[in-house]
Amino acid sequence: MNNNLIKMYVVFSAALLTLFTIVYSGTYAYISPDVSTTGNGNVSETTAQLNDLVITKLNGEIRSDKIIPGDIVSMSFTISNTNTRNMCYKLMFDNVSNTFVNKDNLTYTLSYVNGINETNIISNTTFPTSNSLIVDNLSVRANSTDTYKITINYLNTNSNTIADAGHTFSADIVGILSEC
Repeated sequence: MNNNLIKMYVVFSAALLTLFTIVYSGTYAYISPDVSTTGNGNVSETTAQLNDLVITKLNGEIRSDKIIPGDIVSMSFTISNTNTRNMCYKLMFDNVSNTFVNKDNLTYTLSYVNGINETNIISNTTFPTSNSLIVDNLSVRANSTDTYKITINYLNTNSNTIADAGHTFSADIVGILSEC
């Protein structure tokens, strides 16, 4: 009798684990596109697609190897929804590298771009030193495309910036689908 009860618990546990795995993998999807370079090597376009949500980045990853105080580096990217229903997602920094000593001198701003108008979603936030969330709870309407711009600013402060000479930063932007 005990053997049958043990077998029943094992089968039930395996079925529950399988169901959890299917539900979890169907609810969240991770998008991490590969970068492909076109043109003269300075401009690249990256496209990632999962079902009907497409993230397109222009200029590849955010990076700078030769930035000086006062410099601004920016990148635009689009989120396209070819589905007939609204989709929700969050944006994250991935593959982050930040070798700056004075971390607070490197900031970023994320803006929503609508034609010539830009609306800041996040303003002057310290650039991360590891993979991290940029923003949560974004949505894109059915059959539409949204454009965003991320701007990295190396602040021109009165502090000594010699410690940061030759230091670099880089990161990929990835989207993770989430429930609306």
